[in-house]
Amino acid sequence: MKKTTQKIRNIAGLTALAAACLASIASAPTMAQELYSGYLCCNYRHDGSGWMSDSNYGPNPMMGLGATVVMESYGRNRVNTTMNGARMSIGNDYSRDLSLEQFAKRIIVRQDPKIRLATFPRAVQDAISSGRIMTGMTKEQVLMALGYPITSETPQLDMPTWRYWLSSFEEFSVSWSNDRVANVGGDRGVVAKVLMPGSASGSGAPASANNKNNPTGGSAPVASNSNKLLLIFDGDSSRPYDILGEVSISLSGRSVYASGSANGDAREEIKQEAKNKFGDSADAVINFRADTVTQGGLWGAIGAGYGARNTTVNASGVAVRFKK
Repeated sequence: MKKTTQKIRNIAGLTALAAACLASIASAPTMAQELYSGYLCCNYRHDGSGWMSDSNYGPNPMMGLGATVVMESYGRNRVNTTMNGARMSIGNDYSRDLSLEQFAKRIIVRQDPKIRLATFPRAVQDAISSGRIMTGMTKEQVLMALGYPITSETPQLDMPTWRYWLSSFEEFSVSWSNDRVANVGGDRGVVAKVLMPGSASGSGAPASANNKNNPTGGSAPVASNSNKLLLIFDGDSSRPYDILGEVSISLSGRSVYASGSANGDAREEIKQEAKNKFGDSADAVINFRADTVTQGGLWGAIGAGYGARNTTVNASGVAVRFKK
């Protein structure tokens, strides 16, 4: 009888130990989850106290696309970040068929979307910046303006209709025809809040169509005067201009200790890229941005501290031609 009792105690002890081990494994962070710095892909609402949900409810304050984001950690159905210098947790509340890493890569992108925004017609830029859409907009433009529809109701972006919510009681839908907005449905008062009058299709050609040297929008090199000096601006230029298109470069194998010279190299390289892409039409690169990414996670960061050349500089901007 004593032996039987002891066996039962041993089994109970092993069961408790196994359960504790499993709980420990389940609660341990996934090493494969990547932390990086980037930009907010789209306009997203937050509650004003550091919480942003994928529901993106309309009455809340809006954080505009292109906000700088530094990923700090992954939590339970959330990504903890510093956004425009303030703490912000992004909650995956209604898109949980996506892994948290997939969810993060949707919302936090590596290239500043404002560069792409600058190539759209002015009316489209104004609509997106105000968090509204227009008929005739592309899917890319709607995502910038409204964020991603939650996957619990719009599982795939190739669906003919996307569902959105302004609040728990204010639903609207965006219907597509040939990948452009054909109709915005819902209560009249709700639609009035999200739909801007006019049509994106009637707002003029995208600014990038001003490039006469490369009307197809391709990236084939264009003959240029290699001695021409291009200007470069971290922000906008006060001189009137036509937008030619986006330019971007990547410099790998850099050291964090040489970040200053790497930034200078990136400026020269991106001006050369503008010459290669747009020839003598390019007068300047505006909205220049350079970001460094260190490969290798935690160990990579430690190695970089000892001078390892494992840092990549990603730079981007918009090539422009000054008006005469």
